[in-house]
Amino acid sequence: MIKLKKINRVLVFEVVFSAIIATLFVLFLSFSTSPLYSEYYGGDSAQFQTIGKIWANGGIPYRDAFDHKGPIIFLANAIGYTLTGNRFGVALIQAICIFATLITIFKICKLASTKPYYGVIGVILTLIFLSLCYTDGNMTEEYCLPFIALSFYGLTKYFIYHKKHKIIEHSLFWAMVYGLCFGVCLMSQATNALPIGIGTLIIGIFLLCKKQWKNLLQNIACCIGGTIAVVLPFIIYFAINNSLGDFFYCTIGYNSEYATNMASWLLHSNGETFANMSIILFPSYTMLLAGYLAWKRREHLYSIFLIVCGTIEVIWFCMGASFAQYEMITVPQIVLVLNELLLTKKSNESQIFQTFILSFIAIICFNQIQNILISIPNGYRNYNQKPNTSQDIEALINSIPEIDKDSFIAYGGNSLKDIYLRQNLTPYYKFFSIQDWHSKFSAKIKEEIYDTFSNGNVTWILTDKNPIVIDDVLKSHYDLTNKQGDYYLYKIKDK
Repeated sequence: MIKLKKINRVLVFEVVFSAIIATLFVLFLSFSTSPLYSEYYGGDSAQFQTIGKIWANGGIPYRDAFDHKGPIIFLANAIGYTLTGNRFGVALIQAICIFATLITIFKICKLASTKPYYGVIGVILTLIFLSLCYTDGNMTEEYCLPFIALSFYGLTKYFIYHKKHKIIEHSLFWAMVYGLCFGVCLMSQATNALPIGIGTLIIGIFLLCKKQWKNLLQNIACCIGGTIAVVLPFIIYFAINNSLGDFFYCTIGYNSEYATNMASWLLHSNGETFANMSIILFPSYTMLLAGYLAWKRREHLYSIFLIVCGTIEVIWFCMGASFAQYEMITVPQIVLVLNELLLTKKSNESQIFQTFILSFIAIICFNQIQNILISIPNGYRNYNQKPNTSQDIEALINSIPEIDKDSFIAYGGNSLKDIYLRQNLTPYYKFFSIQDWHSKFSAKIKEEIYDTFSNGNVTWILTDKNPIVIDDVLKSHYDLTNKQGDYYLYKIKDK
């Protein structure tokens, strides 16, 4: 009875601690959704919020609002806007996701030590490393994190218990969890499943080598079943709403073109970019050192997973753009590294590795805590007043007759992403934001955007300085009626 009460107290502490710290994390660091920053909607976050709001108000993603991310991010934003009518509901969903992630981090820590303070250290370090790649908050990776962390727990538990208890068969329950994780990642951004995909592949090869045919097939079936459980409802939903083709093209077709045209950040990096990415990639490349330590402990299968996972992640993230949020999926790995440092037997060699990694972690954490302490008051000061550009935009919007505001579209870059949220407007066309940027990666989308504006009848178009794709459409079909700063307001010509 005493032991049970002790366990319950530990569990209650973990739940309460995780809930408080997750809420505080979102409240202070999710600049785009937190109620502390009333005049800021973020960049990509503003785009996701706009689509979520459209969905909450009866529209359909992809059919009525174009973007190439999977529907999970839009669903999270739609639920948030349905709950509160504004972006604060999105912050609530974010806090729940981080809370679930932290609860799992506690469980991963217990694979190395059951001491409560170790779990607290693991959770705090996880949040510090998360803050390095959190950007403005409300990114696709954030909603995958609970499933990624839980899958990491299942994978790590199997690798460790396989060696300790001579267990070869893999749990069908955990195979289902991996499938759910794959489904969530596929419905957000498929590459988010990279580390879990590596882990399941290694387990599959291991079962194959051990001739566990039945268990392997059962695991494959459960994994596929978990994926289908997430993906199928979206397919049915978009099919019912006659937008299945749009859904598949945006999430698969366009992303294939996007990936083909995306160059490595290494080609254009400078010293500062390289230094920043080296810090952000820390949870990936230190997996190599953790793998070495695991090999020294004769955890050979687990070691292979750590080394292969770290190697492929570093290669993969160096091949694409230097968007910090991409590395968010690797954040739970920092605890795997800590576990190895704790479990490694003391020797001169191990102490060198421990000293190196712990020193690097200490330096990163010290610098990042300083950055956080600076960014929060700066954000509170800067994001509670309207930016200068929004005053120009607001003046142009106010010049539009109220009766015409349902026939409006903005065409331009990042500075116009939040216009629909800030002005409480609904975009007239599905191509409502960063149209020229989307056009760079797909000739098909470029043509569709041009045809939409050329053959459409939206009354008012607000642009920034360089509306490249539709420049001739504006000259032939619209009159420039007003200008403020770098923004231009056009009205359709009378026919």
